[in-house]
Amino acid sequence: MTVDPKALRQARLNFGLTREQAAEAVGVDAKTLAAWEQGEKTPRGRHLVWLAGLYGRHIDDFAAKEEPQ
Repeated sequence: MTVDPKALRQARLNFGLTREQAAEAVGVDAKTLAAWEQGEKTPRGRHLVWLAGLYGRHIDDFAAKEEPQ
């Protein structure tokens, strides 16, 4: 699955958490979470599951929408 970094960031903001708070909740540092939200790195499966649970979302909500060719 390709992750949409904007969807990760928007879910966190909608839930009202800072990067630091969200990062601590899923066991990573804020720099790592920032890299995920900026598309520089991709979270592992377990981290996606943890983020989805934290934000009350389904992991499919973080999937990048593919453009039709």
